[in-house]
Parts: sequence; structure tokens; C-alpha cells
Amino acid sequence: EASLWAAVRALENRERLVTRMADQSQARGQPRSTRSFRARAAAAGEHAQTVRTALSEAAATTLRTVEPEGAAQPPGEQDVA
Repeated sequence: EASLWAAVRALENRERLVTRMADQSQARGQPRSTRSFRARAAAAGEHAQTVRTALSEAAATTLRTVEPEGAAQPPGEQDVA
């Protein structure tokens, strides 16, 4: 899990870096580079969101209450031997 969160941070850092590169290329009048960098930044952001969503969904499905063996059952549901 820690590795996946590290991946999210790395992808977010990449998104910020490539966005800055896009801004710089735009300031230099390089539209093709700008488009390329913006596409890469968007992809990194989408990947980060995908991993974040997967981690959140995994946590939601694995964090559940488990009743101890022999716990009392609601009335009317006791096993009759």
C-alpha cells in the first residue's frame, strides 16, 4: 500500500513538472511542445487519480467488521440443534 501511495505522489509530481515545462514552452512560442507536455501532464494526473481511486476502493472493501466466532445472533436466528 505504501508503494502505491508513493506512486501517486510521484505521478502528481510528474504532472506538476510537465505542466511547468508546458508553460515554459508556451512562453517560448513552441505550440507543438506545449501540446505534448500538456497531454503528458494530463495523463500523469489521470494515472494518479486511477491509483488513488483503486486504493480508496480497496480500503473500503477490506475494512469491515468481523464478528468473533460464537457471537450472539439476533433473536429468531439462533441455530436449533
